[in-house]
Amino acid sequence: MKRSSSEGFTLVELLAVIAIVGLMLALSLPAFRDITRGSKRSAAAMELRAILSLARQWAITHRDRVYIVFPATNVNLFATSKKEAALAYRSFNVFSVSQNEFLREWITLPDGMVFDAGATTSKTNFINIFSGSVPDYVRPVPFPMTVSNNMVVIEFKPDGMISQPSQSQRSPMVVFREGWVDADTNTGKATVEFRGTNVLSAVVINAFSSTIKVFDL
Repeated sequence: MKRSSSEGFTLVELLAVIAIVGLMLALSLPAFRDITRGSKRSAAAMELRAILSLARQWAITHRDRVYIVFPATNVNLFATSKKEAALAYRSFNVFSVSQNEFLREWITLPDGMVFDAGATTSKTNFINIFSGSVPDYVRPVPFPMTVSNNMVVIEFKPDGMISQPSQSQRSPMVVFREGWVDADTNTGKATVEFRGTNVLSAVVINAFSSTIKVFDL
């Protein structure tokens, strides 16, 4: 009686399948990374847009001046509380001028995302709020405790409109990109590092209507 041979994969066939699967995964990983990065950037932009909308609504409802505050690199800013340097270029909060206090806890961007203070755009009607040439986007704010420090802000007035530089009709923008912040909590210094060249996203507040939109730059 002839013995039937058992069916199955040979070792060579199995290794070939494993190699093909590995190759497919290697080819698809960059696409998955791009999706993840895009999701983080989108999530960061949408969260800031939501907070800006709520801050504007607060200003209108309470007839208040409201700042959205963005800690940046400033030697004096973190002099009294060096651990707060970790907030630089990756956090924001809402400040009520009438109540002289922050309205919530600090909001931090997703890991791997930072604000790009040097980003520019071909859209001449947009201006980066971190630009040193726009001092009108700087206000004294009690940070980290009660001592006032000059900080980068977007200000909503009681009528819901943004406070504009006296000679500018450009729309303020906050730009996101991939990167990280090296914060030295011993010295209070923070350094921003970017991850290569990548797509930038920006939240822009219209200079005339104060409507808030998200753009890819």
